[in-house]
Amino acid sequence: MNERIMIVDDEQTMLAMVSRLLRGEGYDVQTYENPVSALEASAKFGGENTVAHEDSAEASEPPDLILLDVMMPGMDGLELCRRLKSRSALQDIPVIFLTGRDDATDKKSGLEAGGVDYITKPFDAVELLARVRVHISLHESRKANRRYAQQMEALAEERAEQLVHADRMATVGTLAAGVAHEINNPTAVIRGNGQMLARLWPVLEAELREAVASGSERADRIQFALDEMPGILDGMLSGTDRIKRITGGLLSYSRQQPTRKEPVRLAAIVEQAMELCRNALKYHVRVEQNFPDDLPAVRGDGQKLEQVFINLFTNAAHATKGRDGALLEITGSSDETNVVIRIRDNGSGMSPETVKAMWKPFFTTKTVGKGTGLGMSIIKGIIEDHHGDIEVESTTEMGTEFTITLPAATSGNTMDSCLATRAADIETAD
Repeated sequence: MNERIMIVDDEQTMLAMVSRLLRGEGYDVQTYENPVSALEASAKFGGENTVAHEDSAEASEPPDLILLDVMMPGMDGLELCRRLKSRSALQDIPVIFLTGRDDATDKKSGLEAGGVDYITKPFDAVELLARVRVHISLHESRKANRRYAQQMEALAEERAEQLVHADRMATVGTLAAGVAHEINNPTAVIRGNGQMLARLWPVLEAELREAVASGSERADRIQFALDEMPGILDGMLSGTDRIKRITGGLLSYSRQQPTRKEPVRLAAIVEQAMELCRNALKYHVRVEQNFPDDLPAVRGDGQKLEQVFINLFTNAAHATKGRDGALLEITGSSDETNVVIRIRDNGSGMSPETVKAMWKPFFTTKTVGKGTGLGMSIIKGIIEDHHGDIEVESTTEMGTEFTITLPAATSGNTMDSCLATRAADIETAD
């Protein structure tokens, strides 16, 4: 049982009898012979008036019930009850008055002072125990209801924030799709002109070489053009190819699609996510990727898994920003049943407290307005939805490593069909 009961009574005989009766029922009883000592002891039960008592084993928890004698010298039970109720930790603790006076006015005063019940002396032991049990049970029920209400309120806030986040992501997706289409149009023009110039270049090159051979006054400039133009054309075409891949990825990522799980190759998803995050990483982070050619497929939603990697890569970019020798390592491996992806950076790392709290919704170490605190909880939810697991090891100023484990695909679908589907998605987006 172990519920705690506080008894205050200046009659030693009564105090001993009641405490013995309650201890016999398994209650943890604290007794006080005068109001002053009870009031002083109550200061250690938390709240705004907390006083540290390191040498007291009773300092951790307030009682579950208080029994007060009404008639006591110096300070009566009514005044003591009012003072106890002024302490935040004791405001909701039920108080039962014990008194030899059986007057309706006295009972009314006791209830107005904060009591929940009134027992007249001499009392029947069975009746006292019954009332104690009832009020402790009611107190526990009220606490449980408050906890439940708090949990429901927190859940409602979480759902509301997730809806806001989802709406924001939908808006961002719409904007991203529009921007991608707008970028694709001038990019197509640039690429078309670059391809035309590449086709014409052999003719121009031959004439320019003849000009150099004939001793033209501008031979040095012409030779410079001959040396540089192939690289310029290659850069122009590869640059437009990269723009095409990025905009295709944005369109695919922003497209609102029903969840579908099919065999997907994580190396391709990681590469696509890296393409979208490359701008955040390229100026200060060296990226090393190592995926074996025979890495099995996993069965999942490629778009959601891409979201996982984008979030982790972005976090790594933030953690390594401004650090010399910044490195992001991404490796893949597998066993008979699982595919494992490890993402390790040598950034600022996290404290044990941050690691413990990072999966909670709305927890963030970023400044106000810089993060919603939903990213890691969403990541965990996506991985769990794929019947996988994600673990993290981190040391402050040493870096962080995430380990993602996903079941290898057992579907009869071939990898070729998976890659074809993915390629079709990107081409359609273009």
